Amino acid sequence: IHMLRGEVRNPLTDLAETLAAQMLQLSGIGELPDCLQMAKNAVSSGAALEKLREMIAAQGGDPRVCDDPGLLPQPAMQRTLTAPRSGFLTAVNSEGVGLASLALGAGKTAESQQIDPGAGVVFHHTAGDAVSKGDAVCTIYGRNTAVLDAGELRLRTALTFGNIPAAPVPMICKTIGASN
Repeated sequence: IHMLRGEVRNPLTDLAETLAAQMLQLSGIGELPDCLQMAKNAVSSGAALEKLREMIAAQGGDPRVCDDPGLLPQPAMQRTLTAPRSGFLTAVNSEGVGLASLALGAGKTAESQQIDPGAGVVFHHTAGDAVSKGDAVCTIYGRNTAVLDAGELRLRTALTFGNIPAAPVPMICKTIGASN
């Protein structure tokens, strides 16, 4: 929501715009540079946020969250995980983050389980960032201390710290088009 309102610009914004442009191109709308401009224009004009409102309403949700994200379900508890040492966050294991999120209640392993809409992980640093001992690396959200403990245990094993920064990893490694 913050990205669609133009309040945030970060690598995830670039990724979302690039993916939107790819989808537009695959749909035959135009060439990639033109499609990228269309994606950017959809955000800057407010059309993308309006489409989100429509999608939320069509699924029975409250589209007012686009104007007031505070209306979204809020986590019962949170905990900040800090860097255990100074150096660099050299790796973040995505499977480990996924398992941590699952432990926090942000997913389910059986159809009968309920997802906690307030559960999850917010990262304050990414792989390659320099950190000092005690810096906030991420914040975890869940319904009680037990799920926070389980999520933290999983997340701690997913994070690697070292003395040398990680080589940058591109957000998009390969593009598969209509021809391949």
